[in-house]
Amino acid sequence: MKSHITNIYGISNSNTAALQNQIANIGRRLQFLELGLYKYNVETDTHDELAKRIDGIIASVEPGDVAVVQLPTGNGLNFELRLVNRLKASGTKVALLVEDYLPYNQLNYFEGADVAYATNYVIKADCISKGLKEDFINVASGLTARTETECENALLNIVTPFFADAYDDKAAISDDVIHVCFGLHDAKGTYSIEVGTVMQSIIENTGAKICFHIFVDDTVSDENRRRLRKIGNSVGDIVKFHAIDVEKVTVDNRYLQNFTIGTMFRLMIPEILHNLHKVIYLDADLLFLKDIQELWEVDIEKYALAAVHDIGAEHYNITTEIIKDGAVDRKKYFNAGVLILNLDVIRSEGNLAERTIEMLNQYKDSKWPDQDALNLLFKDETLLIDGDWNTFVNFACMLNMPFKKRVYHYAGRRFVDFENRREWDDEYIRIKNSLQWNDNIHSDYGRAYNCLKDKFSYMQKLIKMDAEGRKKILIGNRGKAMDLVLDLFKLRKDDYFVACDNPVEGYLQKDISSVGKEEKGKFIILVVPDAFDGKVILKLTEMGFVEGEDFMRLPRLVLASQGGYLL
Repeated sequence: MKSHITNIYGISNSNTAALQNQIANIGRRLQFLELGLYKYNVETDTHDELAKRIDGIIASVEPGDVAVVQLPTGNGLNFELRLVNRLKASGTKVALLVEDYLPYNQLNYFEGADVAYATNYVIKADCISKGLKEDFINVASGLTARTETECENALLNIVTPFFADAYDDKAAISDDVIHVCFGLHDAKGTYSIEVGTVMQSIIENTGAKICFHIFVDDTVSDENRRRLRKIGNSVGDIVKFHAIDVEKVTVDNRYLQNFTIGTMFRLMIPEILHNLHKVIYLDADLLFLKDIQELWEVDIEKYALAAVHDIGAEHYNITTEIIKDGAVDRKKYFNAGVLILNLDVIRSEGNLAERTIEMLNQYKDSKWPDQDALNLLFKDETLLIDGDWNTFVNFACMLNMPFKKRVYHYAGRRFVDFENRREWDDEYIRIKNSLQWNDNIHSDYGRAYNCLKDKFSYMQKLIKMDAEGRKKILIGNRGKAMDLVLDLFKLRKDDYFVACDNPVEGYLQKDISSVGKEEKGKFIILVVPDAFDGKVILKLTEMGFVEGEDFMRLPRLVLASQGGYLL
């Protein structure tokens, strides 16, 4: 597989020609092969003559090669379209590199190529105005930079994705490659860096060759794909993207809104990676400080998968529907954030996505949808492995665990708790910031600030409502968050509790139906979200109450160490 790049001749005193000559020279240093294009009177060629001329230009190009076509060539739209189409017909991957304002009105004809890049954002905008789709063209940042190193990196970033696709086929049958999978849905554009952080932490703690398989939908931008490729390609690892048909993993489950649909993408792994026997699946909220080679070498020949027992299910009474009805023993319930999958065994038992959706149609209130499904489907075929491979940060803090090389799982925590930062948090911040992902250096600090701002705003509202003399209705069992609020805002004689096992002595406890009889604007409901098996927010919403006006979640009022949320 070779890289080629066009270069124009026969045009003097042209800034575009000078730029193309410069970029082609950089390409030659990177072992690109040049495709020389001469400026001539194209209109004198017949159809057959032009075809022969183009065949001569691309004679050195073979199927599977990559060709970077620099535009404009000076020979007009017809010549350039014929060149691109002929390259594509020969089995070549084509990347367009647009370096000047193109002298034609329509560019949508060029979308027969694989991808297009502009040398700056102004040219990209011009291309879009002339018909190129926005998601088809990106900016090759660095090609007009002053340093040749930046230009080289920019040119490599154009062709690397094509090589990664080709190398993946070889990696699939290589015994010395570890296959690691992620599911990635990124509607806000902020989740890709989480996957990148896990990848970087793996790379820093192993000498093994990794093939990263990232299962994506169309929410993942080209720029974020490029950044993720760069993380792996920078050390010789492979990054392969796999497009997911979201409809195949869509299920009617109200708890799925608490997660990203990307968590369901893992169900497609056996089908899409049909030539692999074993993979490691990882969530995107991990910090990997152990050598992944050790995990890869765990023998699961007799099992469908290997995972870590969920400490919350056994010791902290965290439960879900399949545990409640006895379908799965809580002592065997595992967390699905770190999995070794024996794909041969899983395939032999049927289509994983279809079996999961069938199971979830039966258990519509599964709190952790795909995780519950995997627990139920493979409850007798799972190898439970050492907890160091999936240590929940919440429990590590609660149990005051000493820092050591583990896999730390930030499940339920969307960013570092700066109030109680630990050694693993420092390592997480260091690795995440090393990626230089836009303005990422302050991203976690920004979220921490927004979290505190949210709590401050909520508390201000409550202070105002309390000053108005509003009745306080407290729903759920007392804990750190409720007790703190009770210390700050004293109960009045008409305040009462709902669904509380230990209400304040001397105060009434009423049924939730009593709440619906209250006059709006005269009360505020303070809610522990776990009340009524986690359905209390739904109940209040169905009763017509609005969050922030009629009710508040207690964890939004206080800090994490006081039983509050990390938003």
